[in-house]
Amino acid sequence: MIHAVLLAALAAGPAQYDRAFGERDLHALVLLLSEHPESEAESEAQALYGDVVRLAQCEPLPPLAAQELRAPTARSLLRLEAQRRARLGAGAARSQTLWRDLLDPTFFRRTSALAAQGPLLRWPLEDERWSDEATDVGVRPWSCGSPVAAGDELAQLGAAELAKLQRALPAEAGARLGYHRSVRLLSRGERELALQAAQTVAPASLHAELAAWAQLMRLELGLDPAERYLALVDAPALAPVRLLVHERAAATLAAGGKWLPLLRLAAQGGDEPAFAGSPEDAAQLREDLLLRRALAYEALGNREALRSLLQRALITEAPKPAPSSAAGSSASAPASPALEGLRGLALEALARSSLDADDLALLAALGPTSARLQRLVTLGGRALAVGNARGAEEVAAELLRQKDALAQARGFALQAELSLQQEDRPRLERSVTALLALRAAPGVSPRQQAEVDAVAMQVAQALVLASARLTGPGWQPVLGARLKTLEEGVHSRNARSFIPLYAALADRPAEPGAKGRRAPAYVSVGEVAVGAPREAVAPPAVTVPWPEPYSLLSLPRPDGTPGDGFSPPTPAGAAGSPPVATPAAGAGTEVTHAP
Repeated sequence: MIHAVLLAALAAGPAQYDRAFGERDLHALVLLLSEHPESEAESEAQALYGDVVRLAQCEPLPPLAAQELRAPTARSLLRLEAQRRARLGAGAARSQTLWRDLLDPTFFRRTSALAAQGPLLRWPLEDERWSDEATDVGVRPWSCGSPVAAGDELAQLGAAELAKLQRALPAEAGARLGYHRSVRLLSRGERELALQAAQTVAPASLHAELAAWAQLMRLELGLDPAERYLALVDAPALAPVRLLVHERAAATLAAGGKWLPLLRLAAQGGDEPAFAGSPEDAAQLREDLLLRRALAYEALGNREALRSLLQRALITEAPKPAPSSAAGSSASAPASPALEGLRGLALEALARSSLDADDLALLAALGPTSARLQRLVTLGGRALAVGNARGAEEVAAELLRQKDALAQARGFALQAELSLQQEDRPRLERSVTALLALRAAPGVSPRQQAEVDAVAMQVAQALVLASARLTGPGWQPVLGARLKTLEEGVHSRNARSFIPLYAALADRPAEPGAKGRRAPAYVSVGEVAVGAPREAVAPPAVTVPWPEPYSLLSLPRPDGTPGDGFSPPTPAGAAGSPPVATPAAGAGTEVTHAP
């Protein structure tokens, strides 16, 4: 009979408290709490589970005794949980924590099993007991619908408090608290304090799901070797941040020059690994992952795959620019280092090919329209540097097709550099003459003339630089004549700048200039740097959506082993599904939830 079962339960000792709680039977737990403890162990169980019932009912928890403050126990963790609910506020019921379940009134059974027996005779508790009577209690009404004052569990989980708790608790519970303190500090931007807390966390002490997050946390804080990212790429628990893990693993492989494993990792991850953080952080991670793949294709000499990836990253799937504001065009955000690296790779790839329509589209995608001229000039210089004369010719032709005087001047300058590379004296003369004729053309403004003069000075320097290589018969007079033509064609204010150029061409020291003045230096049109130092690009710093532990508690399981007391319930209908019932006021005597 149920009476016998209940009375036997009252004599079962502390383990019965664990069992009643494990079965989510709050009524049975309150019934146990109504009995006089028979031992010190049972007194401790009643103190602990009295607080558990208060927490489940959202009732205030009494202050701890001084001894428990000095040597924290599992009861201290119940107060941390109460403060966590205060911090979560109205969002507690939607959080992936035990409060999602505690704030569900059906999570615990609160009605008596005797209610199913039909009409019963009830009377208050008496010292004298009948032989077949059963004790029954009523659970106070659920009060979790009431608002709570603001709070934060970190106020009770400082570094010193964490150390005390970790000394007193099982290893798993201590590591769970260390992880919780660390991720809460990370969410507040307190990285140094978070790092100190993370040093106390041994991921191997945690259950598999939280262990993966703890290992990722230690990696992000730089506590463990980056190679350990590779062990996390398939961790099921990290599915919400799979993109982050793949990017970090790819960066690690790239740093070691392990290009084939990097490409296998990219293929394994698919096109759209998830990242539950901000869209801006997700975009940075995708760009960085694409950069690592592009570097792998470049290192392995797979130009076709590299071009395909660059077309996709910079044209097909490139993020759209922010819309202009009503007052005018908004300033665009600076490109990420990874995006700059991709642009640099694209320019290098274009420098080794001919300039067809697809190339022009890719070139246009490398930056704003206002900088297209500079990109064309840089591309021409890079094509020259890698020995791609055909590509440089096509860039020069594209520059000359522009209506802008500066663009055309750059085109003639590039043709002049080509003629020097190809040792074509007649073409060199034609290019210099055309450049200076452009300066004197009708409609060219003084500002444009000054811009053409600057280009002419770059050509003059290119002549001097080429003289070290062009040592064949007759070249020195030709270079000197072209240098003289340039001097006579530009504004007289540039005359002093030609003094060191003539000196260098004649292989003799420059004549001293005016005291306190230095002749300006010019850089060849073909030597404009572009892009980021791609191999040195650091992985982007992003805000990781760290999950909190489901439970901060440490309560015995029904078998006596330590646990968190509130492991996520089995889905409804599955084996082991917890018994639930709608809260109802129990009949009979109401007792307090603590001895």
